[in-house]
Amino acid sequence: MRPLIGITTSTQLSDDPTRLGMRRYALPAYYVARIEEAGGLAVLLPNVPGEQAAGYVERLDGLVLSGGVDVDPDCYGAQPHAKLGEVDRARDRFEIAAVQAARSAGLPILAICRGMQLTNVAFGGTLVQDIPSQIERAFQHEQSTTDIEQHGHGVGLEVGTALHALAGVAQARVNSSHHQAVERMAEGFRVTAKAGDGVIEAMEHTQPPFFQCVQWHPERLVGDALTRALFTAFVDAARHGPLAPTPPAPSATAKAAKPAAARAVAGKAGAAKGR
Repeated sequence: MRPLIGITTSTQLSDDPTRLGMRRYALPAYYVARIEEAGGLAVLLPNVPGEQAAGYVERLDGLVLSGGVDVDPDCYGAQPHAKLGEVDRARDRFEIAAVQAARSAGLPILAICRGMQLTNVAFGGTLVQDIPSQIERAFQHEQSTTDIEQHGHGVGLEVGTALHALAGVAQARVNSSHHQAVERMAEGFRVTAKAGDGVIEAMEHTQPPFFQCVQWHPERLVGDALTRALFTAFVDAARHGPLAPTPPAPSATAKAAKPAAARAVAGKAGAAKGR
């Protein structure tokens, strides 16, 4: 049976004179095409209130976070940069709730461009709000819409990561259409690819199930080997059903805190007996 894959959407306001102000949820057809090619069934997710997200996620076998406008810096406690673009707070709220619910449910997740940035924020990370003005000697990370279906720059893949295993190479060419990037990475994730200017181009969760995030747009690179490997692995993971996330190993600090807490409890008990 084909797994059901939910894909997040953009909210758009109609500029048709007969439908001015009408909201609609939109998604480039490339996303659906890549999911179908990999053997999945795609369903588009509306930007409803965040408290409804879990109800959608529980019906899915996998989640794709698609590209779109900038993430509101208020989501990660930052002030808006002068070069911040359009934001959609309602979409932010829905997607943050959706990706957190999907992770808790053990669903495979594929995050693309804005989706990678949103994921980082959802799990406690922060963003570079404008690459050209905040990163010295940065590459051109915003290809024109006519060039986006072509490879734009190279990325180096981190050996030993799941993404490197999927790609089978240490270097790859990708397209690029973003002016924001991961700054402080969320806990539990690791870098899997970087551009030559140091910008983080991909990350993955360190624990199962499948959780890949890429800054480029693989859905637009038709026939690309890495695109095919990424979508195939994602849909295959969705086909095998939910997998409970592996809890992270306790840190040295946490391990040390447990005996201290136990001693504190024992001390309180002893004091109570002495009264």
